[in-house]
Amino acid sequence: MLIITIPIQNHSVNLNMPTNQAAPKNPVEPVVVNIDVDFDGTVLWNGVAVANRNELEAKLTEVATQADQPEVHLRPNAVVPYKS
Repeated sequence: MLIITIPIQNHSVNLNMPTNQAAPKNPVEPVVVNIDVDFDGTVLWNGVAVANRNELEAKLTEVATQADQPEVHLRPNAVVPYKS
């Protein structure tokens, strides 16, 4: 009788991961801008109607140039045409 033993094979790799950094004490809530597109194509910026496309582009440019850019949520109506 012959008995052979081999070490157990591990299918993992041991990694030295960095330790957790301290979380900020006062997390800042991001500013959110809601852009709604109504069923008739009316565009609303935080609930206020935007007069035309140029005004919308001006508002988006203003937001894009800020140091702490807000989140922009685009919420179109389900029946609005894609071109709107």
